[in-house]
Amino acid sequence: MRLLHVEHPDGGGPGVFGDVARFENWKAWESKPPDGDFDALVLYGAATNIGDPEPWLDAELEWVRARLEVGVPMLGLCFGAQVIAAALGGPVVRAATPEIGWHPVTLTDAGRADPVLSAMGDEFPACQWHSYTFGIPPGGELLAASDVCAQAFRVGNAWACSSTRRSTARRTSGGSTATTRIRTRSRRASTRSPRTLRWTRRCRRGTSAGARCSGRS
Repeated sequence: MRLLHVEHPDGGGPGVFGDVARFENWKAWESKPPDGDFDALVLYGAATNIGDPEPWLDAELEWVRARLEVGVPMLGLCFGAQVIAAALGGPVVRAATPEIGWHPVTLTDAGRADPVLSAMGDEFPACQWHSYTFGIPPGGELLAASDVCAQAFRVGNAWACSSTRRSTARRTSGGSTATTRIRTRSRRASTRSPRTLRWTRRCRRGTSAGARCSGRS
């Protein structure tokens, strides 16, 4: 079986997903899409949003769209969910308010019947780090929502989730609060790009400037 991680700028790696299966890796902003067919894809977060002028994004959207059309199983997390929504013709817009930290998410009736999301239970805490959200694309079904926005949908063999489910026990031990998460991000940002540092500071302030924070995982 051939599986692919799709990573984006400043979005982090696969986390727990890398512990359960051997994946190939594609950094979408550094190279062209990989050749050949894949049996499943997982798309991760980014310090950007759909609609930002990223020179690599159109090529990824076209590549993902072609795989969706032939039913390749796919999971999109945070920015990866935006990619799936946009590739299927769904809107990606700014949410009413940013969601930073741990927030409750509730499954819809469709979510409770879904073979993937139903394992989460009717309501569960989700680690959020985004201020943009998606509309449900044509043919899609809403699976979960928070008080702020849609949280998950499914179209065929593709699932998209706003929250991140990549954290390990080691990463969250010592306090799974929004403050801990933000401080950890802030320390990491000091060694990353100036854009990421500005982005993290905006999120920490929690002001209207934070509305520019991306659907990052």
